[in-house]
Amino acid sequence: MLRPRWCWLRSRFLIIGMAAVAVPDGTRVALTGGVRVPGRPALVPFGTRTELIRALHRLEARVTSP
Repeated sequence: MLRPRWCWLRSRFLIIGMAAVAVPDGTRVALTGGVRVPGRPALVPFGTRTELIRALHRLEARVTSP
């Protein structure tokens, strides 16, 4: 699902949002996500922080490697 400046990936139990914008010294990337609990209007960020940090490190390694 594309929204202004964001791409949202959604499954039955997970939602992940990604955004990227050009800045003078490169590209700034944002990544967020959470667990969707049926019947609840809010996301539960249980266990997502570590995985999101790992994903950003993998992305950085890919774009900075020769």
